[in-house]
Amino acid sequence: MVRRGPLPEQPKHRILLVGDAATRPDGLERFLVRGGFQVTEAVYPPPGPDRPEPQPPDLLILSIAAKEAGLAEGVRDL
Repeated sequence: MVRRGPLPEQPKHRILLVGDAATRPDGLERFLVRGGFQVTEAVYPPPGPDRPEPQPPDLLILSIAAKEAGLAEGVRDL
């Protein structure tokens, strides 16, 4: 039997971009979205209960230039 019609939508992998957007490569978010990823940005990772989504992201991309105090602890909370 051949299935006709659109395929069921696959869940998108979630990527969290953390840090100052000015320090990331130009077009990174657009590139990821076009690749089918769900991208969320945060200047600083929000603590667990304050996260916009209840589940941690599938991948976290941390800006190397993000030097905020306690950033490592915030990332661990994710």
